[in-house]
Order: sequence, then structure tokens, then C-alpha cells
Amino acid sequence: ISYLFSHSASNLSFNSVTLAKYQNISIKVTNTLDVLCFESHFPEVIACLGRKITVTFQRMIQASPDYRTVWQGLADYPFTVEFNNGTHSFTLGFGAHAHVSAYSQQRGKGKEFLETIEVTPKWDPSVGTDCTLTLT
Repeated sequence: ISYLFSHSASNLSFNSVTLAKYQNISIKVTNTLDVLCFESHFPEVIACLGRKITVTFQRMIQASPDYRTVWQGLADYPFTVEFNNGTHSFTLGFGAHAHVSAYSQQRGKGKEFLETIEVTPKWDPSVGTDCTLTLT
């Protein structure tokens, strides 16, 4: 199943606000494993030490929502991104425990002012997970 950037239109939501005028979306998942071989050529113990998930998007700077204030406030918010091609959909949700982990602005001469926002989930003990992935 393939998805295009246009399949995410009107499906990027942060703090229950649907975002518009974003240029790109990057979803990155990094698992951390510790492989121990002891006296063997083959792995004997593979320990899972967690994962880091980030969603990065770039959009035109707008008065609302103000992501600089959100980033500086260190609060948690609901976050969801969905790709829907009309037949299948892919939804990644961070529940109510997503936070802006990185923020930057780009102000080029003769160009639109852009902001880059990186969102990362936190572990939610009440649900027992940091993210949900739904494929239909």
C-alpha cells in the first residue's frame, strides 16, 4: 500500500486543532536493542531497551497555534497524523501525551517564513503504551 503526501490533507492534528499549510511530514521510529553473544558467534540474549518515535513537520509560521510557546511550556497535548488514500488508511496517534521536543524557525530572504516542529510521545501508564498505530 502506498500513500502520497496529499493523502495526509486535513489529517494532521495537534492539541485537537487540524493543521494546514504544512510542507512535509517525517515519521521516524528507532528501536534500541542490546545484543549479547557471550562465547558464541550467535546472539544469545537480545534485550529491548525502548524506542524513540518522532514526527517532524514543517509549516508556514502563523499566529495560531503558537508552537514556540507550546515548546517552551513543556506541556503534553493530543497528537494524530493520518494518511488516507480513499481505500486504506494509516493512523499514528500519540494519545494525550505528545510534546514538542524540538522547534526552529527558518527566515529566508524572499521566501516564506517556515517553522519546523518535532513531536515526540511520552509513555502513558494509564494506557500502557506511547503510541497507537491503526491500519485499515
